[in-house]
Amino acid sequence: MKQDEQKLDWQALYKSILENKESIKKMRISQEKSQKETDRQIKKVSKLIGNHTNNVGEVTEEFFYRGLAKKKTLGNIKFDVVRRNIGSAKEYDILMVNGDTVAVISVKYKLHQKDIETFTKQDLKDFKKLFPEFKHYKVKAGIAAKSMTESLEKKIKDLGLFVITQSGKNIEILNDSDFEGRDF
Repeated sequence: MKQDEQKLDWQALYKSILENKESIKKMRISQEKSQKETDRQIKKVSKLIGNHTNNVGEVTEEFFYRGLAKKKTLGNIKFDVVRRNIGSAKEYDILMVNGDTVAVISVKYKLHQKDIETFTKQDLKDFKKLFPEFKHYKVKAGIAAKSMTESLEKKIKDLGLFVITQSGKNIEILNDSDFEGRDF
């Protein structure tokens, strides 16, 4: 009788394993569905954040573009034309042009050290290659930001760039009034 009892125990164990295997399979399917739903929600939130970030960037660019287009000066330099979002291979936020000078302005909502490095070490170096029509122009540069630290403001000035920020409903150039800016 003991052998039959052992045989029944093995059968019960085998049946239990099969049931557990089925249960585990159902759990995996449920986890996969849950993961797909989580991924879908993350994608949706990422899209919303991306749209918000793009909107903030566009509003910031529009603010500085309108201010500079109205003012048409940087320091003592007067400009005839102000344009925004120029270029296809690489986009430049704002260009200000007169007969012999072009000012390239990078716009940021909140400025970071990396933004300054990218602008000065890559974007400005590529500018005349991408826009050969300005090869005989003096190139001035500036960074416009709604928010920046004093240390970043100093860094921009030390690099010979114009520093442009928001003051109430207007733009404000933080360089001295006689600042001419470095030629790039």
